[in-house]
Amino acid sequence: MQKGVNKYIGFNDMYLMVFGIPLLGFVIPYVFFHLSPFDEQIPIGYFVGSCIQTCLYWIVCRYIHIFYRKKWPSISDFKTRLTATGLSILIYSTCFCFSITFFIKKEMIPSIKGLTALDYNIPSLTAALVIGAIYETIYILFQLKHVMVEREILKKENLQSQLETLKNQVNPHFLFNSLNTLASVIPEDPKMAVDFVQNLSAVYRYILEIRSREFITIQEELKCIRAYEFLLKIRFGESLKLEIDINEIDLEKQIVPLSLQMLLENAIKHNVVSKKRPLEISISIIVDRILIVNNLQPKLEQEKSTKTGLENIRKRYQLLSGKSIEVIQGSDTFSVTLPLIEIEAYENIDH
Repeated sequence: MQKGVNKYIGFNDMYLMVFGIPLLGFVIPYVFFHLSPFDEQIPIGYFVGSCIQTCLYWIVCRYIHIFYRKKWPSISDFKTRLTATGLSILIYSTCFCFSITFFIKKEMIPSIKGLTALDYNIPSLTAALVIGAIYETIYILFQLKHVMVEREILKKENLQSQLETLKNQVNPHFLFNSLNTLASVIPEDPKMAVDFVQNLSAVYRYILEIRSREFITIQEELKCIRAYEFLLKIRFGESLKLEIDINEIDLEKQIVPLSLQMLLENAIKHNVVSKKRPLEISISIIVDRILIVNNLQPKLEQEKSTKTGLENIRKRYQLLSGKSIEVIQGSDTFSVTLPLIEIEAYENIDH
């Protein structure tokens, strides 16, 4: 039962009540009636009675707040909940004060005799306001925290969904081009077709193996690139030149899977590749980024873009690491730089 109540309060308020009730029981008489517990003329019983009265206010106000929170729990219902709570507490406080005034006139201290129920209602309403402000503030903070947690969960689920969508775009894009090439090789050179299928299998196996991985080492990615280069050489021969200049010490650094393969495919898709105008592509590392450069020789008639190239890589880097890729198109070259990922730093990112 207490857990259910605390759900609407936002926290366990036992300690708040233990310390808050006596505090208000002594502070309210001092502020409004200038009655000090250190005044020998004032019996301690008065402050005991004040604490009992504060306790009654606290308990009733607490459950009034809980009642209306159950009825209007949303932050958007704040005005409605606050209005209903305020009116209920006002009615309760007024009735309680009219009742207690008769007792005061007969039993309480002479110095405060003569106070009307209206006079006595002001400090009572102040106490109720303080109690209500405490619970409402804590409840709103609790709700805001809950909303932020939910938004963060939804954000992560949304990012994961986007990531899976981006990964799923890679397979059909790569497979479509490879099968077209294989279809043209089979009738001309069956033995070469077998080698082609073996390398195609190696590339496709790599794609399947890394689908659940967010990052891959450069060394693992280059194994795929070498197999992919064989497939491209079957298709373009010496019209395509690929140069890879990466030191062994950099091979264990991390990048987004299939980013190099997709950039190679992107360069071939948008540029002329012929014996007279060979396409030259280089892959190297500069400081903390991997650089992919090709000579720029755009096709006169561009193929219809499926938008799974640069945009795919850009989004995956942004979703996974918060880092951006750099794309520079010069007069005769086109280059893309990809950030190298430090896994330890990435694991500390709250995304």
